[in-house]
Amino acid sequence: MKARLAFLLAGLAIVTGEIFASILIDYAPLEIRFPEAASVISSVQQLDGAKKILFFGSSRLRTDIGAPTVAQALRDGHIDDSISVFNASVTAGDAVAFKFLTDKLLAAGVRPTIAVIEVLPETVSRRNAWLRFHLVRQFYWPDVWKSISDAWQSSELAHLLSSRIVPLYLFRSEFQQWAQQRLHLNLKMGNFRNKRARTTTEQADTSSLDLPKARTLTAQKRTRNFHISGLAAESLEDLIARFREVGTSVVLLAIPVPTQYRNEYLPPIEAAFMSYMRRLREKYAVEFFDFRHRVPDHLFQARYYITADGQTYFSQLVTREVLVPLLTRNQNGATNGKRARYSN
Repeated sequence: MKARLAFLLAGLAIVTGEIFASILIDYAPLEIRFPEAASVISSVQQLDGAKKILFFGSSRLRTDIGAPTVAQALRDGHIDDSISVFNASVTAGDAVAFKFLTDKLLAAGVRPTIAVIEVLPETVSRRNAWLRFHLVRQFYWPDVWKSISDAWQSSELAHLLSSRIVPLYLFRSEFQQWAQQRLHLNLKMGNFRNKRARTTTEQADTSSLDLPKARTLTAQKRTRNFHISGLAAESLEDLIARFREVGTSVVLLAIPVPTQYRNEYLPPIEAAFMSYMRRLREKYAVEFFDFRHRVPDHLFQARYYITADGQTYFSQLVTREVLVPLLTRNQNGATNGKRARYSN
């Protein structure tokens, strides 16, 4: 009887501790929950110059855009060379992540001149392929409650529960690293964070020997039950409105994808996506450019990452066709948002 009571009390203590930790985790330093965001914020704050062009995207846009190449192309286009360019993309980045990151940047006093935001049909669908990342690294308790419906649609209820039921286990390596850096404690533990980062990156963006089949299957999975609604679309519109409030020009950029992947944007999906982009343009006076087909397949590697040559090509293309005209209009006194541009 005593043993059973001791067992129950121990279990209750563990459960109580985890619940308490799930509340405290909302107040944990950003370096623990979302180290990529902390790194981006720190780097952007160190940029020179008042004018900044920030690219917000996933790991795909992180490989698509080379900030130094863009900066050089701007100089070649006789644009003000004091403009700083930074690729603020994060793993599994979509509007949900960008909104969180932007709130942190604006709170730190960073106001981009131009924000280039990655969009694709799957990034505005209610069935969110990246929700598991948001649950772990950036959602607070109110966000968790709000995301239950999307978690159900995305088959991520298990991740929703684990992010709140066992937070001490889930973030044990992050707590270890933070304690060692800030409290100067020498804790001996395995580097679980790096293992999890590799695992989650592989889950989000993996390669395969059978690339055509892998591209097709990945696109099919991410566009399954496609419907524009939920947290992703809501966050995108909130993000655009937030940027408009502070005078930031917004460019929605549909980034390149290989042919096999792009072919899975079936006519109903494509029609809904393009209609939504037109609606955003008309409602918020944003720019939209569709570059999904603008990079040839031989410049892709893995499922949808482009090669080093592809990065140079695409960075120059975006600068020449998007940024130089936009900055030229702004320099000539055009009022931001009077006339939006739409290109496909």
